[in-house]
Amino acid sequence: MAQVKLADAEKKLPELVKLLTSGQQDEIILTQEGDAPAIKMTLEDEAITMKTPETAKRIGIAKGKMNLPPDFDEWFDAMDAEILKTASLED
Repeated sequence: MAQVKLADAEKKLPELVKLLTSGQQDEIILTQEGDAPAIKMTLEDEAITMKTPETAKRIGIAKGKMNLPPDFDEWFDAMDAEILKTASLED
């Protein structure tokens, strides 16, 4: 894992991409001032992905923890019908 300051990454982007695609690095962390991680660059399925720490932690956090009934969104249809009915009465 390599760490590069975000301000320097713009100048070194071709070099950073080459490090990932050649396999010399498996991930590169772009840091902000104070060395706080800002962006994580990795190579996945022959494409470079860039994730922020918030995105990396947030996506999929509830996967497998919730069971929604198959009809959970039917009330939307009922609400739409009620709104349309009310709107047509006002005209």
